[in-house]
Formats: sequence, C-alpha cells, structure tokens
Amino acid sequence: MIIIDDERRILNLNHMAIYLMLTAEEMAMYGDKLKRLNNYRRVTRGIFRFEIVEKGSTPYEQLPKEMTRGAARACNLLVRLVNSIHKIYCYGLDFVDMSLDSDSIHNELNLIVDEICRKNIFQLDILEYRNTGTAMSALQMYRNCNIVKSVFERALEGGVISKNDFPDVRMQRVSETADLARSRSIAEDAFAGPLSDKIERERCERELPDRRPNISINLKNVPTGSCYKSGKLKMSIGLELIIDGDIVNVPITKIDQKMLYTAVLVAALEGKRLKRSDFTTDVALKSDLLKRVFRGLSLESTFTEWVSMVNLHGDAARINDAKSKMNKDIWNCLPRKHRNAYYYVCLVTESPRTKDTRYKIRASSNRISIAGFISNRIIA
Repeated sequence: MIIIDDERRILNLNHMAIYLMLTAEEMAMYGDKLKRLNNYRRVTRGIFRFEIVEKGSTPYEQLPKEMTRGAARACNLLVRLVNSIHKIYCYGLDFVDMSLDSDSIHNELNLIVDEICRKNIFQLDILEYRNTGTAMSALQMYRNCNIVKSVFERALEGGVISKNDFPDVRMQRVSETADLARSRSIAEDAFAGPLSDKIERERCERELPDRRPNISINLKNVPTGSCYKSGKLKMSIGLELIIDGDIVNVPITKIDQKMLYTAVLVAALEGKRLKRSDFTTDVALKSDLLKRVFRGLSLESTFTEWVSMVNLHGDAARINDAKSKMNKDIWNCLPRKHRNAYYYVCLVTESPRTKDTRYKIRASSNRISIAGFISNRIIA
C-alpha cells in the first residue's frame, strides 16, 4: 500500500469507505462481479463499505502532489487512513487485479482490509496517549480512541461488527471525517474527470484562511440578476456581503434556504443557536423564533404549510439540502479573490447526521445586520 500524507487536507473522505477507481471500460467489464461486494461481510467486516467510482482523465494539480498521475494510474483502490497528526490527512493507495475470479478478489480485499485495520490501530495508539487540551478533553479523547481502536482490533481478528456497535460519532471526534454521501461526491469529483470546484469549496469551508477579511453580512433586498420587461432590475431578499470594501450580492430565491439562513442570522443576533431538530414538525410549530422569521420574510405560503413540506419525507429532511444549496449559491457568487470569506459566511454544522447538530455562521454577530422592513416584522 502506498501511503500519502496531505498537509493541504484536500480530500475529506469517510474513513470507512474503500473506493475502487475504475475506468469506464473496466466498470463495464467487471461491474457485475463487484456490485455485490458489500454483501460479503467477511470482507467488509460489517463496517467498511466499497464504493465504485469512475477514473477518468483528472488533472491532478489540485490533489496532493505525491498523489501523482502515475500513482493514481497504477493504483485502483483508495482509502483514507486515521492519522495521529490532526493537521494532515492520510490516504492509502493500492492495486487489486480485477481480472481475477470473485473469490480471489475477495481474498485480496481481505488482506487490504487487514492492512487498513493495522495502520488505523497503530495511529489510534498514538492518539490515545497524546494528552492535549484540558484534563477532561484529554480523557474524552483517550476514551474515544480506545473504543474506536477496539472495533478495528475485532475487525482485524476477522470479526463481523454490528452497525449498531460501530461508534460512528466517536470516530468523527477522533478524526474529522465526512459522511458517506459527501465522501462519495468528493471522490467522484477527484477522479472522474476535470475537478469541479466542489473540492475547493469543501476545503474552504473546513480550513481557517491565512488572513481574516473584513466582512459584513446584510440581509436586505438585492438584485436577482434579471429584469422586468420595463428594464427595471428584479429584487429579492438576499445577502449583501461587504468584503474588504467590495459588495457581493447573493440573492436567495428558495423558501427553505431563505428561512434557514435568516433564522440562523436572527438566532445569532439574539444569542441563540438553532438545531436541526428545531425544524422538525412538533418543535417548529411551537417555535416563536421560526414563526417570527417566517413573518419577517413575508412568504407566500403559510407557516404550517412550510413546516409540513420541510418534514414531508422525514424529520427536517429538506433542511440539510437547503444548507448545501445555500452554501453553493454563496460560493458561486463570491469572486475568486474573496474566496477566503467563504469560511465566515457559509452555514456550518457540528455533525450533519444528527438531529441535535447546531447550525452556525462564523462571522461575528456584531457584523450582521437585517434591513428594517424585515426586522420590524420579526420584532413585531
């Protein structure tokens, strides 16, 4: 296995996803043989998940410099490894001969999974005894590392781990990791073709920029970019970002995005923090803050109708989607020279997979303002 360290922390992959990178021709040739890999718990140990992504003609300039075109061409398996140095991501690259019969491929993957477990255990051993921060935080890190390490030890011994027994949240605390859906999206962008700027956006959301720009966030009417037949600019409630004196307008056209971002802004101004569970039906219908925000935005539907739609396909199902789309809209509106502002104006969550995760915007609350015609209705 080729081990690659990445100080720039570009590919924030899920540690339990093992990516098989195949060309379009290989996917057509070997796809049927590989599509049931996750059914073989002897290989997955109940905790790993194999994902097949297409490997195209990616320009690797944005990837870690050690992950050269040659290394990626020679290898067809990628996994993120636990690393005891928090500021560095670590990846393992390996090769599996896909022309072998299914049993032989399973045996090869078994050996690779063993190696992944051994390397993760070694790094967790280091983390376990690296006492940093307060005594309480050091003790918590020790416990988290110990629990996660014991799972990898059982997997290395050939045991099949129940999904309920895998300490998913503790794994996040031990080593920052993306969820499986986001991880797959990152891997596909990295290897399937020309890199979109999704990887750069994900990195800018995660990493503190070298220089903090002077930022103000104003919620007000901003140009949408289109005009009426008369030639008059159409206006919509959105964000006016003032970054080092330059104005960047971000129109917000969708109700979910408008409600989420505005509610987080209002909560920040009032010294509160909104959780994902605050948008579930029972909680939202009783929320004075959400009702006031809805009234302030003068939306066409009723508050009850909006809450019903947000929860139609599961508890607050549309809220995380609104967060992703809102962040993408902000990113697309930011000029390249102001990309360092994204870290402070995007919506972030502590743990997107839990209902108790809290939403926040990193900009200082004293740099946030809401136009009078909106705030007057919110306060009224």
